[in-house]
Amino acid sequence: AKVLVRVVIIMSCVLLLVLLAIMGLMVVVVEMTKESKVGTDGIMSVAGAPGVAVQTSSADFAVSGDSGEFRGKDGKQLSMGSVEVKKAGQLSSTLSDEMFLGLKYFSLSSAKGKIQVQ
Repeated sequence: AKVLVRVVIIMSCVLLLVLLAIMGLMVVVVEMTKESKVGTDGIMSVAGAPGVAVQTSSADFAVSGDSGEFRGKDGKQLSMGSVEVKKAGQLSSTLSDEMFLGLKYFSLSSAKGKIQVQ
């Protein structure tokens, strides 16, 4: 009976070590397959290339002449909607969904000019 208890304890320890090894390998594989990492400065960079910031696709569009139609990069017309504005403010990605749902109009400006979308 003592021998059986000893075998069970040894096998339990071996099983625990195998499980820890599998978990460790899984963590390593997940970290190695990431395409981007966030540094301590909060900047997301390309994995394996520190200092190279992650680039995202541009949301470029154009407003056509007198009609004021919005057209995407591919030339297709973009549709816009509006709802009643409850308060004015500066657009930011940190605003709540409720703020965007309540957006009635917004203005875009650059060195070339300004447009207000309603």
